[in-house]
Amino acid sequence: MWTDRRVLHEDVELAWVEQGEGPVVIFLSGGPGDGATYLRPLAEPVSREWRCVVPDLRGTGGSRLIAADAPLTIDALFEDLDRLRLEAGVDCVALVGHSFGATLALLYAAARPGAVSGAALVGLGPLDDAAADQARTRLVAALSPDRRTGWATARSRRRAAFERGDAEAFRHAFLAQMEIAMPAFVVDVDAGRRLIEARRQAFDHNPAVHAALVADLASVDQWAAVDRLRTPVLVLYGEQDFEPIAQAELIAERAGQVDVLVLPGAAHLPWIDRPAAVTDALLTFLRGLRDLMSPELESGR
Repeated sequence: MWTDRRVLHEDVELAWVEQGEGPVVIFLSGGPGDGATYLRPLAEPVSREWRCVVPDLRGTGGSRLIAADAPLTIDALFEDLDRLRLEAGVDCVALVGHSFGATLALLYAAARPGAVSGAALVGLGPLDDAAADQARTRLVAALSPDRRTGWATARSRRRAAFERGDAEAFRHAFLAQMEIAMPAFVVDVDAGRRLIEARRQAFDHNPAVHAALVADLASVDQWAAVDRLRTPVLVLYGEQDFEPIAQAELIAERAGQVDVLVLPGAAHLPWIDRPAAVTDALLTFLRGLRDLMSPELESGR
């Protein structure tokens, strides 16, 4: 059973859920700006062997900002992860990140090499402008001509609603854009409908967080972070993901301990389309990390 936890940390009240016993693995959500509830099905089977911690990143879900001027930066997220490690009672954790969460996991592992035993990067977002262009091209290519037009219209409405501060209009445009682009997120059509309905019932995207973190990320040399990686890494994509899958092999060339897995029949949320395959891949990777972790790091208590 998932246990709710929270702690005051400087200018944010961090909220997370956790489940399981053993070494600690932290799951990091995407967007940026999305709450972490959608990651629980990914973490659930892993919690049979690991203590799974699933936090809402600052400004999303239950992790509310205390001060109006609280920073929304990559460095602030690093400090929040430091606090989570402290609250978990361990110096070293494994990370599983999805989309932007995978980017955050990569950057944190590079910045805190002694604090991360390894990082699984699921649906990793673009590491540079060229890769971002590839991601947009792949996303559009996954849509029919009519859907491309509808997606572009919804995107324009979403951006306009954010600029004028119209939260309800933003929500409608965001959901419309996501529904149109669903073939790039999941292959299973019925699962896609369920995802959209769940998002309608509990909309948890914070556009201000998204805008601030995207702007801050633009100043980060992510390939330099790849070159600094000193921990084992798993890069996992669904074959039909819109993200730039080609960059996985480049990461493997530039970092020392990298495994790459591209799953057919899956897209940006591969654990929905191929749950058993994703769970097997994560557990195999994490078991390898466990063999490298000292006994005092394994307790997680």
